[in-house]
Amino acid sequence: MRSVLQISGCLLFGLFMLSLSACGGSDSATGAASGSGSVALLFTDAPTDEFSEINITVNRVILLGENDTATEIFSGEKIINLLDLEHHADLFSMTGNVPAGRYTKIRLLVSNVDLVRKDANGDLIEVITPRLPGNGKIDLNPRGAFEVTADRTLMLEIDFDARKSIQYHTLGKGGYVLRPVIFIKRLTDAATGKLVRLSGQVSGLDAPAQTFRLCRTHIAHRENKLDSDGAVASHVDLDDAAKWCPLVHVTADTALFGPDGGPITFDDMANDTSVTVLGRLERPANNEDKPVLTALTVLAGPAGTFRKYTGEVTAGFDVSASQFSVHLADGQGIVGQNDLPVQIQRGTTIVSRRGEVLDVDALTAGRTVKVIGVLSLADNAPDVIKAAIIFVDMDVPPVKLSGTISHIDASPAGFTLIADSVGDRCVKLTEDTAIFLVHDNTGSFFSEQIDATALTEGQSVEAYGRYNLEGCLVATTVLAAGN
Repeated sequence: MRSVLQISGCLLFGLFMLSLSACGGSDSATGAASGSGSVALLFTDAPTDEFSEINITVNRVILLGENDTATEIFSGEKIINLLDLEHHADLFSMTGNVPAGRYTKIRLLVSNVDLVRKDANGDLIEVITPRLPGNGKIDLNPRGAFEVTADRTLMLEIDFDARKSIQYHTLGKGGYVLRPVIFIKRLTDAATGKLVRLSGQVSGLDAPAQTFRLCRTHIAHRENKLDSDGAVASHVDLDDAAKWCPLVHVTADTALFGPDGGPITFDDMANDTSVTVLGRLERPANNEDKPVLTALTVLAGPAGTFRKYTGEVTAGFDVSASQFSVHLADGQGIVGQNDLPVQIQRGTTIVSRRGEVLDVDALTAGRTVKVIGVLSLADNAPDVIKAAIIFVDMDVPPVKLSGTISHIDASPAGFTLIADSVGDRCVKLTEDTAIFLVHDNTGSFFSEQIDATALTEGQSVEAYGRYNLEGCLVATTVLAAGN
């Protein structure tokens, strides 16, 4: 049985914004670099149980460089259902001919967010449109500049934490407000991030090399045109026929599954067929500047062949049958049979939302799982889900405290919080605590990462973390209100 290994990279949090980290990038360069590179932008999400969908409409993404130079890497109208990205990342856009050099901000322009609630049968209850920060203009401010390098691809993963992102306010204007807490990761050779999902059509199968191209992927692909000074003069948004077709590499560890949900081999694949690939974006071994998707799992079949089944484990792994049982949550189109066995097959991948290594011991009763597979129906035997990938929810939701700082402790670092409705609480800060100062102006929204020394008494904050044995909240994230 195969599990997925996550190689850790640096993480930074953001609130009500995206705060980009240089995360291993060089801060020593002072001048503009020559040449151009590419920027790949990925979106992913953390879970929430309150809504069925969180649909965000992205209209523009702009890199802001030194001397106020601006390079647009996406424009249009693209709707992302964040809750569809709980366990993987989708490649949102790929932009070529981005001038090499230092960039200090990312600007994101969002025109709409829809919070969708559905009932147990999957029927629509309501759609809520929350208030957007800064009229939808969100500036992402890193502590240090990040680099676009000539003839290389900068890969950025934007991970929304939906559980912390949607706030309901009873005071002032009231109602729901978009307050996205976000992890940002720069993906490098040493930090490959979460699984990346791509769907499209197979082209250029190469059996000796064990590779193929994945075309018609719906990735927003742009190639900028540079002038003689290396600045962007114009751009071309490539149409579907001319889109970049990512190279997919199949290794000895790749698991391939056919339309019936069972294992297949590379020789069973054919050009012009639909597949979905989950894997890692990696630096190419040849001279190709754009990243290669190294496949962990290949799912052959048109959209809808492999479905997501979410539920709670009711009986752990049975070695003799290679199965475990799951009680399906409502609203998934399964009538009259909520308890089903799940078949683990050759190549079935077991992984947490964060990509941590898991084995069948993680499939214990009471844990929430999401099974990607095919439901096999039988007349004289129980129906069974033939699993290709199993995601196991290993996370414990953090505690949230909101209130005002009444006293600051220098050593050990922390503060006393007059928390709303619960009174005084002690909050401890560690070297890993991410602290952000948030500014919400009329025309735009931005935030900046700060040190604990910048916190002040009387300041409004939100602290997220877990209680220690002394009853203090050990904070992983602190969001402090700016002026």
